[in-house]
Amino acid sequence: MKELEDENSVYCFVDNVRYTIKPLEGGVGNIIKNILSKEHFKASLSMEELASYMGNAHAIIPCKLKIYSNKKENFVKTNLIIIDIDNKDEQIEKYGYITINSIKDEPFIKDNCSFIQKSISYTEELNKFKLVFRTNRDITSLDEMEKIYSYFIRKYPFADTSVQSSTRIFFGGIGVDEIDYSNTLTIDDIDLSNIELKRHDSTDDEIINNNALPNGQSEFIDLLKEDNETKVKEALLKQKKNQKKTTNYDELLSIIQSINLHDLLDCPKGLFLDLFHVEENPSSNIYKDDKGIYHYKCFSESENGNNLDLVGIIAKVKEIHRMDAFFYLVWQLELLPDEFNLAKKSIIHHLEEIDNDNSRYINANKIFGKKTKEFMEVIEILFNNLSIVDKKIVSFSRMSGNLMSKKMNEQDETYRHNKYAKFLSFCSFFGFIKKCEDSEIPKVLLGEVEKKKKENNFVHRDNVYQLCVLNDSFFENLEEKCKKMVDAGFVYSSFTYKVLIRIFSEEEVCKHFPQEKIRHDSEVEIEARRYIGEIINEYGTCGGVISEAKIGLELKNYIDWSDGKIKNFLKDNRVVIQKENNLEFQRMTKQNKRFYHVEGGFGKNIYTPRVSLDFKNLALKLMDNIPSLHSFLEIENGKIREKDVV
Repeated sequence: MKELEDENSVYCFVDNVRYTIKPLEGGVGNIIKNILSKEHFKASLSMEELASYMGNAHAIIPCKLKIYSNKKENFVKTNLIIIDIDNKDEQIEKYGYITINSIKDEPFIKDNCSFIQKSISYTEELNKFKLVFRTNRDITSLDEMEKIYSYFIRKYPFADTSVQSSTRIFFGGIGVDEIDYSNTLTIDDIDLSNIELKRHDSTDDEIINNNALPNGQSEFIDLLKEDNETKVKEALLKQKKNQKKTTNYDELLSIIQSINLHDLLDCPKGLFLDLFHVEENPSSNIYKDDKGIYHYKCFSESENGNNLDLVGIIAKVKEIHRMDAFFYLVWQLELLPDEFNLAKKSIIHHLEEIDNDNSRYINANKIFGKKTKEFMEVIEILFNNLSIVDKKIVSFSRMSGNLMSKKMNEQDETYRHNKYAKFLSFCSFFGFIKKCEDSEIPKVLLGEVEKKKKENNFVHRDNVYQLCVLNDSFFENLEEKCKKMVDAGFVYSSFTYKVLIRIFSEEEVCKHFPQEKIRHDSEVEIEARRYIGEIINEYGTCGGVISEAKIGLELKNYIDWSDGKIKNFLKDNRVVIQKENNLEFQRMTKQNKRFYHVEGGFGKNIYTPRVSLDFKNLALKLMDNIPSLHSFLEIENGKIREKDVV
């Protein structure tokens, strides 16, 4: 029998509803019907994940079935054995009261059991629980499975004798006690030779869900639907016969289409139940044409005679365009030359390094904040959208904010277009990707983007980005650039042309922004900032500390703008306001309240005089021993100045 590919992987149907009270007998059937559907089958769970479901009141059926019926004749395989111990009166009278703590100490349990689930009706006074075992290999024989349950009932006669199959429903509970999630039950060590089976009639726990999709099953399709990319990659690489790496589109497509779909999808030769639609009679077949291409063919009229290669299957299951599915397979099968993989890995690695809370790149961590994972998604999409020039894949990606938002399946087009246009500019500005000038783009590719611009009457063509391996000096340059921005009080929302132009040269900034985003301040905006300077001088408290909310409130008296426009203007101009007024933008933290001696309700965003961090930390450390904060400060011309501290 087949060994488990991942020793921590189990599979089962899991209910999406939590039941904290065991239903009445008549209601069990409806619960089973709800569980028995494709969306509730988990093709790859860790034992920790299974324990989390079972310990949080989710019912499970721990096996794979031919169709959505847990009748025993539909059993396919299982790698879970679950023994129920209820401590019923007759069992206690005959075998004594069995507690979780007592059975934990039993050597066989210590060595083989993964965890113990406390049943819904568990109490400290009356322990009711389940022993959960993960087997070292799949059990594909119904006889063998039932013999294993019989073995356990002989070994633990106080267990519930009605529980003799992994095709039945097991209700969730109120918690779990881990024995060892890495434990496995080695089936071949169990002597089943003397165990005879007694067949029982079907019970109420065996249900067919006629409303579920009675289609064929494929573990690979289930993994795709669950976005289990690790397992999908393993399955694909296992079927990959051609180890050639190339950039030639035709050769790549040929390698993909030559993968044996019988083996990948685990479908038999001849007709079988379709994997994608409802049917009672088999209508699908897999065949290989004279060019060596494998096809998945459905003869059902409802599917319009679907004829899919592997690319088409990926596109159908993931609901993506064919070219996206092609690149998905190219990356999963590792078909491109090493320089493409190195480029992708180097960019993702650098973003992961920045995302680390303990990153040595402190300034980069501050600038990128919590958006690093979103940047990683953007990079993934760029690599899945490589261009094809003269039938060869090149390290250039055509992209716009609008196209990126569609790739991310975003709904609010206007907002998302701006969001991802900003993401692309951000990645380009910091050097993760290179925004190409016309002279840097392959001529054929440039012709394509210019043609699209003309056909759609666009003002500007799509941007073209080059994806390259980041060299060793990248981090050094990145940290230097980020430090300049941190010192200027930059925050992500301030990533605009007019803010950056005050920190870096115009030449350095211009090429990273769409032309329509490059505009100079209007006379009204310049006047608004002049008013802000007057407001700060007039209302600044504690030697110049003032809240952003106060500035906005007073600015309304000078300029006829809506509250929303004032709020956005202040947000976009934080760097400029700091620079023009020699102030520092900060959050109103508890430490800042103490240091600047301001009361609650002052506002969450504040502008303060520039005070060195060393001085501030010293003041805060001594605060408890000094009567007044102003023992450290003196005010001169309305501004805070540091006293000499001995």
